[in-house]
Amino acid sequence: QGLRKQHVEPFAYHVCAAVVACGKCDAWEEALRILGAMANQSVEMNSITYGAAVNACAKRAQWRQSFALLAEMTERRIERNTIVFSAAISSCEKGHQWTR
Repeated sequence: QGLRKQHVEPFAYHVCAAVVACGKCDAWEEALRILGAMANQSVEMNSITYGAAVNACAKRAQWRQSFALLAEMTERRIERNTIVFSAAISSCEKGHQWTR
């Protein structure tokens, strides 16, 4: 919303940068909030942005959230790639969910 107040249209690049920054400081919940807010604002999301969010979740072993993001990508017809799957696997590893 801050970008819109300044009359700047947020793009996927801005969202990705914010989500990556959240991931670097273990703020996975904030990363998801940003992702959700931008998706609701009709910002075109992509696999890079979702990959950053999955990675943010993986750093804190939030495997359920990682899988929810994978499902959301499918619903939105966003290509899931090796990077996204790797981050999801990492979240399972860190969450001790070997059978997922």
